[in-house]
Amino acid sequence: SQLRDISVTGDLNAQQEQAIGNAIRKAARNVNQLQDSLIEGVGQLVADGMDPEVAARFSGMLGKTATATKADMSDLAKMTYAFSDALKISDPKELEEAFAIAATGAKLGSFELKDMAKALPGMAKSFAARGIYGKEAITQIVASLEVGKGSGSAEEAVTNMSNWLAAMGRGDTIQKYAKA
Repeated sequence: SQLRDISVTGDLNAQQEQAIGNAIRKAARNVNQLQDSLIEGVGQLVADGMDPEVAARFSGMLGKTATATKADMSDLAKMTYAFSDALKISDPKELEEAFAIAATGAKLGSFELKDMAKALPGMAKSFAARGIYGKEAITQIVASLEVGKGSGSAEEAVTNMSNWLAAMGRGDTIQKYAKA
């Protein structure tokens, strides 16, 4: 089962595995998600490198977000890991606020959260590489994707934003800006 995979990947003992299973079952009841869906999300977090016990604590938030947005659980887990790892948001309350920022941006704009969930991991690393972390990074990423979406599809917005971020870090671009 996927729970066993989490246990093996996370090097858990039987008690830890049981505790994580219980936490996921409880969260599943509370957020109207199947237990297997939450296990998938937690498994993705653990596979990405998050401590299994920490990942299990995020199962309820993942489920609540998936229920509200219809986003893919695996994509939401990758987004969670990007927030935690790249953008240095590790406090559960701050992580919920980060999702709220992304969800509000999606609701007010035209770039849906399910599309953001796919794009955010790569964007988070790019922003972190430029020293932009936390809520500031999320706000800028969401706003940038919304602006980019005005020019076409969600995929085009992500591609344009990724290309722009890559160009901003190139030596020739830096030199051109320095001369300007």
